[in-house]
Amino acid sequence: MVLRSEPARAAIIPTQDAWLKHLTDRSHHDAVRTSTSEVAATLQELFGQRLVAFMTGVDDPKAVGRWARRERTPRDQTEQRLRDAFQIARLLTMADSADTARAWFIGMNPHFANRAPFAVLGEEPESAPRVLAAAKAFIAGS
Repeated sequence: MVLRSEPARAAIIPTQDAWLKHLTDRSHHDAVRTSTSEVAATLQELFGQRLVAFMTGVDDPKAVGRWARRERTPRDQTEQRLRDAFQIARLLTMADSADTARAWFIGMNPHFANRAPFAVLGEEPESAPRVLAAAKAFIAGS
């Protein structure tokens, strides 16, 4: 699955809050329904193997490529981290673009004392809900 942005808010979604809820629900749905290999391939395309490996707590970046090619399957906790990153990336991409999503993930973020969201996910996987909330705040402020 290639992350593609959707056109700006559709006419059927009347408010910014409703639009953001729609995107949040959709990104959650996609994170649950997309195969693990497709999740890995999409994140690998967007961020590269090293960044995805770091966010998922894996020492070998080549593991990401093996997941994408269905040669291996990540462990449960690693898959959860992979899907968390995918859900956040999907949300940002639907709201804006893949370039913006990548820049948001790797740039300094005031919600995390100017740490990059990818670093927060990699070092504190339990902070995924906070990273998702920061992504939603970014979208709402756009």
